[in-house]
Amino acid sequence: MIQRLAPIAAALAACALASNAHAQATDWQSVATACQPNSLPALQLVQYIAPGSALRAPLGPNPPLAYTCNTLDSFNGIVPIWNWLRLQYFDPNGGAVTAQLFQKDKVTGAIALIATAVSTASGAINTVQAPLPALNYANNAYYIQITMIPQSTVRVQAHMVTLAQ
Repeated sequence: MIQRLAPIAAALAACALASNAHAQATDWQSVATACQPNSLPALQLVQYIAPGSALRAPLGPNPPLAYTCNTLDSFNGIVPIWNWLRLQYFDPNGGAVTAQLFQKDKVTGAIALIATAVSTASGAINTVQAPLPALNYANNAYYIQITMIPQSTVRVQAHMVTLAQ
């Protein structure tokens, strides 16, 4: 019986290794509504748009509204192959929506800003990207902060952040 199961076990192990080798072929993404508000105004003033999973800022003047997105590497890749931080947004004037990727050292707790994507003027939902340095989940934790600066004439929106190849 054990001799018959050995080839099956070997085949399953080979499939598992092959799938782990290619698991990082997927981008990491989060809709903005899945991120956590960083302040009471960020919780109280923003409108959650359920059908589009977007955050809409109120008309200004209001303080900047920030949200933190955990970028847990669910693919178990110590050094993922992501090359871009992408921000999907709506901002007709530009510069009012940002996504910043931070790195936190697991030993010292030191925090460093390593990438920033800033909205450009667009009358429709748009995406901008910023290059990423190599990420290392063995030594660091990572998180993205989305910030919206309320404008006086238009309600800017944050839709999605992506770590992409």
